[in-house]
Amino acid sequence: MHYYNKKLLIDIEYPIFEVLYGCGLRLTECIHLRIKDVDYKLNEIIVRNGKGNNVHRTVFADKLKEPLKLQISKAEIAEQTNVEMFCIGTELTRLTTEKPVYWKNLIQEVRSIYSGKITYAANWYNEIEEITFWNELNFVGIQAYFPLVKNKYPTVKQISRGWIKYFPAIESIHKKYNRKILFTEMGYKSTADSAIEPWKWVEDSTIKDNHFSTETQANCYEAFFNTVWKKEWFAGVHIWQLRSDYIDHVGKKNLGFTPQGKPAENIIAKGFE
Repeated sequence: MHYYNKKLLIDIEYPIFEVLYGCGLRLTECIHLRIKDVDYKLNEIIVRNGKGNNVHRTVFADKLKEPLKLQISKAEIAEQTNVEMFCIGTELTRLTTEKPVYWKNLIQEVRSIYSGKITYAANWYNEIEEITFWNELNFVGIQAYFPLVKNKYPTVKQISRGWIKYFPAIESIHKKYNRKILFTEMGYKSTADSAIEPWKWVEDSTIKDNHFSTETQANCYEAFFNTVWKKEWFAGVHIWQLRSDYIDHVGKKNLGFTPQGKPAENIIAKGFE
């Protein structure tokens, strides 16, 4: 008997586990499934690459229909609404590095539905260089929370120097796969230590005293536009976190990631001119 914690599985993993255990498939069989291998009317799945390379059919449980349809519908909605870009996953490090065939099949299936550009959002640490399917995508996507300094209240110059050490590896990936680099997510807190471990939420910080510092946040963005933004291999950035529920008098004092109502907002606006 196999057990797994549904609450710990994210969108893309949950349907995979459900199919594995709900249909009794081997992992190698599951990762080779295609949209057209699922027959919703007959409640069957055509299994390819099975034991002995045999092709056979197995029962497709009713409870699995909706989770799978939901995954497919995301690409369909993106196509119907003319979304410019579709991200097929985010920071699934183990799955991307150990099961590249699954991702190549997924990309093909998404492209059969969606005509826009496609990327994947890789963790900056121990994932970018390990992924082997970047050439199947339009951009190399990076969750760009690189640690840039070791001190609080860093200057723009210090943060800029922090970026330089990452350029050789990023440029190498760009050249290897002939794909431009897209920062699928990048952001900085309004705290004095925001460039030390940018990925940490205020609530998760190991430093107890989170000193409010919009200057540090602004310096982080200015350093980014002074260095990364100018590179010929760079395609663009998605800023974390621009909020639709932003309240001016509260946001200006917020320790979190939003640059709204803070000096960083003007720097970002100027950078995008």
